[in-house]
Amino acid sequence: MNKKIAHIIIFFIFSLPITVIFNSQQIIDAAENKDFEQALKTAPKGLHWDNASFSIANFNQAAINRYGKAPNPDDSPNLTNNAKIFDVDPTDPESTSVIEMTNAGHQTGAVWSNMNNENYFDISKDQTASMWLYLGTIDHNEPGDGMAFVLQNDKNKNNSIALTADGIPVNGESLGVWGADWIHNDDNQDRLTKAITSSAIQNSWALEFDTFIDKEEANSSTKEGRSFDYDPFKTLEKHIAGGYPALKDTYNFVSYYPHYFTMNHTNYQAVPDLAGTIKRDANGTISDVINKWHHVTITWSHENNQLTYAYNDKDPNTNKPITGSQRITSTFNIDPKNFGLTDGNTKLYWGFTGSTGNYSENNLLIFESIPSYVDAQATTSIYNDSTSTAVPDGGSVDALDDLTYNYTLTYKGWNKTWSQIKSKMKIPKNITFTSGEVIYSNGDKEELPTEIFKNVTDSIDYQLKETLKTGNNSAIIQLHGHANAPSNNLKATVPSAHAHFAGDNLITDTDTDSFTIIPRTITLDSETSNPIEINKNQDVDIPAKISFHGSNSITPDLSKLSVYQKLNNQSMPTKVNTTINSNGEFILHLDKSQLNQFSTTISFYAKDDTNTIKNLGETNTISRTIQIGGSVFFSEISNNVSFSPINSVNDKQLITRSGDWHVKVTDTREKGSGWIVYAKASKLIDNSKHYLNGDIVYRSDSNDILHDLQESTNIAQHIKQDDNDQNTDITLWTPQNGILLETNSENNSGLYKGTISWSLIDSIDQKK
Repeated sequence: MNKKIAHIIIFFIFSLPITVIFNSQQIIDAAENKDFEQALKTAPKGLHWDNASFSIANFNQAAINRYGKAPNPDDSPNLTNNAKIFDVDPTDPESTSVIEMTNAGHQTGAVWSNMNNENYFDISKDQTASMWLYLGTIDHNEPGDGMAFVLQNDKNKNNSIALTADGIPVNGESLGVWGADWIHNDDNQDRLTKAITSSAIQNSWALEFDTFIDKEEANSSTKEGRSFDYDPFKTLEKHIAGGYPALKDTYNFVSYYPHYFTMNHTNYQAVPDLAGTIKRDANGTISDVINKWHHVTITWSHENNQLTYAYNDKDPNTNKPITGSQRITSTFNIDPKNFGLTDGNTKLYWGFTGSTGNYSENNLLIFESIPSYVDAQATTSIYNDSTSTAVPDGGSVDALDDLTYNYTLTYKGWNKTWSQIKSKMKIPKNITFTSGEVIYSNGDKEELPTEIFKNVTDSIDYQLKETLKTGNNSAIIQLHGHANAPSNNLKATVPSAHAHFAGDNLITDTDTDSFTIIPRTITLDSETSNPIEINKNQDVDIPAKISFHGSNSITPDLSKLSVYQKLNNQSMPTKVNTTINSNGEFILHLDKSQLNQFSTTISFYAKDDTNTIKNLGETNTISRTIQIGGSVFFSEISNNVSFSPINSVNDKQLITRSGDWHVKVTDTREKGSGWIVYAKASKLIDNSKHYLNGDIVYRSDSNDILHDLQESTNIAQHIKQDDNDQNTDITLWTPQNGILLETNSENNSGLYKGTISWSLIDSIDQKK
């Protein structure tokens, strides 16, 4: 069966205002410290985006919004947002974008998703955000204080930050999101509790990456709190934990004077090397620090309102997944009521805050995926072409079996497309790749250049030519090759191999399964093409060669081996009467009387069935398809088609096609051959994810009923009346028949898109 997909575009024409937004780029100098330079030097590849994707919070505006006035500059040495956005290499238009949250003491930073640019966290849908974090100790000093991933519905929106009653951004243990524990000489618990909860980011939930253990009790001279982590009965570490910054249950009031608060840490996970691996001398002084990037994946399950993070789940140098104790994961049950969403709204601002106190830290971020931009998945599978079976994880294949590695990229939607996808597929050990192609869900196919398979030992690198989006939502990269024959005639392992896919709006990875190559003393090969195309009433000769791979330097007499074959659905192989020379060469002959009318499949192998030649066993199996009398295929399908624009919509209005529609079938087979074309259409949807109130339909003439193409429908069929090659355009319709659009009621103005899938079957529907 041959399949293709066409894009459909529908225009509703209304007079609408157009807004054009011009963005300017701000060039920001990097912090000058050795650790920062090392961080950029070792930065993993991440997304490149313009400053319109994220907003640097305006703390002054946040104070005005919350308290009606700006803070007094004399009250704090640092009232500005220290966050910066820049590129690792400003001269490279595809360079990785980096967010720097802090780089010195007593700083606060906050960066939020720009909801006006369709960057948000929708808790009514499954969401994924992945990023690299760098929490680096500067100049061998103690690190502090860390960063927090935050979901929020604060009235300050993308200017949100934790603020004292004086409008001062809260640094230190607050991480810019938790409340300010800065008042210690007031005996009124309710007043102190209100002060700490009201200073936090409101309607929020935070996941903290806390690099400083705030374990000091308050004293009369203390202003900025340092007690959130205080617990006289526990040994605390740098940690990851979660909680609701603006809820009173997050904090524990300490009743003795001076008063202070500790914090309840939900799902506390100790991470001693969160700010790097720190080495100390005999006096406890830091002598060396090894800092590195750490990968974090955050997923949201909308069905059960759970947020799960995986910290340190990918190696920054190889992009391979990390397992074992280094990988830390935890799941939180989130109550959406605490976000204060109203009127059916399910979208939150998301982003990061960070801060320092007496100590400094390089807090850096690189994004790999943004929840509302692109949701896509990469998966792999392996197929044994010699046996026509899938290769499972932990399975086995025979030496020299033909294999196909499938790398499937599936675009699941959201607000942006996924393009400029650069693939890097590591070549598994003991596998040789010789060719490949990319097959798109719209029916397009592109061959991988033969040059990339020559003298390559590390990876197959290729950039996809097409964009994955609605209407073309998947691409399968197929790499063809074979399992190498082990040189020592022992079993060989094909380990899992990593594959990396980096596009404009998403970076993702996957790994292939591992399996075993079973050695063979003898192997079989044939240089014939597959399929083998012949004319009617013609015999077939398939040349083949048996090779010996034993450790003995003397090659045995291979002419004593036997050849077995299976034709079509034959249950058991039969022994073939053919002559093998001493070098293992033979020709498998098939008489025309053994062949089916159109297509015949054959598989064959050689075997030492008498055990007289040192028990050589049997070879691998070779499979071929013999195609008789030509073929039938789609020779042309219009990739983009449309219906006429609609200015007004009445119930049951029938809309005609617009522009060129072509679906052509070429048939080079003999007289009497037949084919059927089926079509199936998706629902039409606009950029705001509104479905069209209508359906794509088909009718053969104006008297025919309308057939809804949401069900696969017979569009055309044909039987050849002679042996000549035929080209048939099945879309020679009038404006009143063929594929049409039926609208049922009023629709929103906009551009609606969908897909039509075409299927070609080489048989005839007798019921038509």
